[in-house]
Amino acid sequence: MEFKTVFKRSKKFYALFALLLIFAITPLALSGCGGGGGGSSSGSSLTPNSNGGYNLSQNYTITGTVTGGSGPIPSGTVTLYVPNSTDTGFVPTGYTAQINNGSYTISNYPGTGSQDFLVMVTTPSDNTMYNIGYSAFGTPNVTININELTTAQTVDSFIQSGGNVTASSPGSLPLGSISSAGLTNWYNDIPSTLGVQSFQTASVSSSLSANEIESVATALASCVQQTSYCSSITRVIPSYSPGTGTFVYNLILNINNSSVLSAMSSLLSYASSNPLNLNLPWTVPATLILTGSSGETTTTSSSGETTNVFSYNELIYPLAIAIDGSGNVWVANYGDGIPGTAFGDSNVTELSPNGSIIGTYTAGNGPDAIAIDGSGNVWVANYAGGNVTELTASSNYTTSNTYTVGSSPVAIAIDGSGNVWVANEGNGTVGTAFGDSNVTELTASSNYTTSNTYTAGSLPVAIAIDGSGNVWVANYGGGFAGTAPGDANVMELSPTGSLIGTYTVGISPDAIAIDASGNIWVANEGSGTVGTSPSDSNVTELTASSNYTTSNTYTAGSYPQAIATDGSGNIWVANAAGTATAGTASFDSNVMELSPSGSLIGTYTAGSYPKAIAIDGSGNVWVANGVYGTVNELVGAATGVKTPLLDQPK
Repeated sequence: MEFKTVFKRSKKFYALFALLLIFAITPLALSGCGGGGGGSSSGSSLTPNSNGGYNLSQNYTITGTVTGGSGPIPSGTVTLYVPNSTDTGFVPTGYTAQINNGSYTISNYPGTGSQDFLVMVTTPSDNTMYNIGYSAFGTPNVTININELTTAQTVDSFIQSGGNVTASSPGSLPLGSISSAGLTNWYNDIPSTLGVQSFQTASVSSSLSANEIESVATALASCVQQTSYCSSITRVIPSYSPGTGTFVYNLILNINNSSVLSAMSSLLSYASSNPLNLNLPWTVPATLILTGSSGETTTTSSSGETTNVFSYNELIYPLAIAIDGSGNVWVANYGDGIPGTAFGDSNVTELSPNGSIIGTYTAGNGPDAIAIDGSGNVWVANYAGGNVTELTASSNYTTSNTYTVGSSPVAIAIDGSGNVWVANEGNGTVGTAFGDSNVTELTASSNYTTSNTYTAGSLPVAIAIDGSGNVWVANYGGGFAGTAPGDANVMELSPTGSLIGTYTVGISPDAIAIDASGNIWVANEGSGTVGTSPSDSNVTELTASSNYTTSNTYTAGSYPQAIATDGSGNIWVANAAGTATAGTASFDSNVMELSPSGSLIGTYTAGSYPKAIAIDGSGNVWVANGVYGTVNELVGAATGVKTPLLDQPK
């Protein structure tokens, strides 16, 4: 499936995909709370050995509960491990038990003397959970409970005692040279505020604080309750591959990663706002301390650019961004398809120029595009709702109006007369009927009570307006670049909607911008391969001086999703890439700056899967990262432009 299909053409599929990702292909290593318990001394004995002495032997019974997301795990297998003969690792005992509605019992394990145990749980959905336990000779009944907290704690103990999790499939024991004494020392030294069982005298320090361990555990528990957000973690963890059983291991190793922090923050927000749903047997952190109290982190690159990374729990699938005349930043959050201002809802967020939240406003179902008119009114295209919402500035955005447009409105622009132009992606059939691919104009002269519908190309996904009021539409098309109906191309319409021209660009044009000279810049999503061939990911320039009969093609990044021009005529491209890795390599998620002649000026790290880009009057570049609820600000990286953007150029 093309990356575009997930993010633009099938939002309903994407939401379903996020759910299936958790239960179908992701082996979450969850966690819990454990301890050793006392009991009778029955079953213990002294057995003579060949050295003339005696071995201590004892039949152990190990029982416990297995919970996930605060509820009992209904079924699964518990496997018992003990240290090997040289205490350099754990080996299976051959003793297992089946989980019965959150409980298990392993009976009559013939241990020797005092005994360390490791228990591992695998469930039908390939979740993997761990805990460790210890019992002294004479206490054969051992209780080892298993949940998200014990797994986070045990895996961190594996890491710090020299082990690593390189299992090739879920249900495998973490590998490495691990002393059971070292493991339990690490486990015991995890801060006592977690209320876990002490086993042996600790001699080392844990790598994670109590807040961090609790944050990992809470995020995992939230995954069980609110699975649609859990993919935000699984998709951003570096080096993690679904199906390998290494989820928690790689999560802990990468806990300082900004994308991981953002994804965890959203899950922690859910947990803290829904305590009755979770009812976890540990303290639920309000935030992961590493993110800071403001939710903002700041980094400076080797070349001196400063990037502010704002992590907001309110932003769920932010897909569009615009700047108003005061420099405030408006973000359209596709959300869960339910219009509202609660966590996860479909809505619009207003940020101040310094990134603080001013307000969150209800729009429609699946906001996917946003624009601001000359009066400061905010216009939002609702992809799933088939309509446009106007948030009125005169009411301080507490009043909204809704206007019907076409099917799957996916892009919006406003001309110098205040008319609102909307690209309706539709079903790919070119026409003016509802459901077709077309363009709607809401006329300002009628107070938007009158609309006109015009034909464009197949699957129009981007729209911009030039200084003459002509409307430029990027048609995603059916996979071939050309000027025939159904092809991928760009169309120019007059202010009255008549066709002026159709121009060939690249494959799957996804975004469009116009510079001060009237040149048209188009981001072609392409195949993901970076290059200048028609099927590659690249950028096309249609030159105004040739009346758009001449085009130039320039390389950008992989799967470019958004494009903007700054006050110096430089071109800014948001590359969503094919992975969640944020960086400056060819196939990373990043932002590139091109000169007016198409040469590369610089590559900047933003967030994972950047989906929208806008430049404010101070030259700050704002990037909305489509999945993980973050907004990046590249401080002063560009030359400022006049906002809001109406008919271009400015």
